This record gives sequence, structure tokens and C-alpha cells, in this order.
Amino acid sequence: MWKVITESDVLTQISGTELESLRGVVLADGQADPVQPSIDAITAKVRGFVAGNIHNELDADPAKIPDRLIDAAVSLIIVKIISRTTMEPNATRQKSAEGADSLLRDVSAAKFSITDPVSGNENSAVPLPTYSPARTRRFTGDTQRGI
Repeated sequence: MWKVITESDVLTQISGTELESLRGVVLADGQADPVQPSIDAITAKVRGFVAGNIHNELDADPAKIPDRLIDAAVSLIIVKIISRTTMEPNATRQKSAEGADSLLRDVSAAKFSITDPVSGNENSAVPLPTYSPARTRRFTGDTQRGI
């Protein structure tokens, strides 16, 4: 199933008080509300990683992402919002965002399955193998003569 990320999804990983505090800091600087632009940017990022695997289909609605990726997206959204302030994300949030990035790379490499937005079927395509060029021999009869 695919869905649109909402502010209530963000509130599953950050308290309402903390989010309002971050909003207050950003709005005090004269900037626009950071929540929806951050949701939009991370949604686009997630969709980019999903599209990076040729076996994945994107939902026709550009605001939807696979429901399995909502938590990862929210981790990235929170760090993005915090980065709009003068504060640094704490180690736990930073580690969570790094894990989210890793998960998105796995989606793109077909190491993490998502559901097809139309059929709802599991995408379990195996990634195509990669081949290294043939190894060249460093030591041959010609290079070893006289030793």
C-alpha cells in the first residue's frame, strides 16, 4: 500500500511540543513553516530511490510512497527540519537518518522489497548480477624471465 506522509506521521517520532518548538525557531527567523516543504522534499527523495530499481513501479500520485518506507522517510524529515535551525540532531536521530538512507539504497538495489502501487503484489525481483572485467595476469612467463 502507498500513502501520503502527513504531519501525524511525523508526530510518531517527535513530540508535538518539540515540533512546535522547532517551528517556532524557524518561523522566528522569518522562514516559511518547515514541515510541509520537508515532507515534500523527502517524499521526492524516497520516490527517486524507489525508481532507481527498474523493477519498481511508482504510484501515479507524486505525493505517495510505499507504506513500508514511511518510518524511514519520517526519520529523514525530522533531521531535515532540525537542520533548518541552528541546532544539530542528536546522535539517536542522526543514526536513525543514516539507517533510513541505507534502507533507501537497499530499495534501489532490490535488497528490500516494496509493494506494487497498482496490484499490491510484493516486488521480489532479484537484482541483476554485476560482472567485473576479467582479471589480467600480472605475472606471466615473459615478465618472469631472468628471475
